[in-house]
Amino acid sequence: MVFLRLAFLVVLFYFLYRFLKALFSPLAKRDNIIISLDKKPEEDEMVKDPYCETYITKRGSCSLRINGERLYFCSKECLERYKREKI
Repeated sequence: MVFLRLAFLVVLFYFLYRFLKALFSPLAKRDNIIISLDKKPEEDEMVKDPYCETYITKRGSCSLRINGERLYFCSKECLERYKREKI
């Protein structure tokens, strides 16, 4: 009987903790959203790698300018393979 009471109290405190955490955490999440909106939109734009045809963000890519056009690659290996085979 004592075990059931103790288990009930532990569960009750856990749910109280989660409730209070959820009650106060949206304020912090809103601040993060505001901060993330200050980034340049083109940094997070998805582009297609012309060699392996995977989609990557511009920020996380390697780029190469050919005839005034900028191409974005998922890795240096794809960039080098593109240069060897296509140029």
